[in-house]
Amino acid sequence: MAIESVSNYAMKAVAVEKDKEAIKVIYENINSLQINNIDVFNMNALSFLKSKTGRIFDYIFVDPPYAEYDLLNECLRLIKTNNFLSTNGLIIVETNNNNKIEIPQGLMIQKNKKYGKVHILYISHIE
Repeated sequence: MAIESVSNYAMKAVAVEKDKEAIKVIYENINSLQINNIDVFNMNALSFLKSKTGRIFDYIFVDPPYAEYDLLNECLRLIKTNNFLSTNGLIIVETNNNNKIEIPQGLMIQKNKKYGKVHILYISHIE
């Protein structure tokens, strides 16, 4: 999503990926497309959200493994607690079951789109 974002006018993007093989592919794509405005972090999402405070994002894409609802809920909690989301920002979550998602206080599901078994949730600050 980071490469797609900067290819479509995002000024900067951050990619967080713990899988080393996926990181290699990300770097290959960045190099072949000559993109220089993506920061890549080879770490798990929770480590990033705990250590990289002070950053503010307009869009945050969250796509954890489907069965890891605790990971997803902890990511959402850290995004809110550490103020990663800009005032008018949007968190886009891909999941297969939105019933197990705990939305932190102060955030709300703005839209829920279903594509087969996949749910895409658009989460924002409560207005």
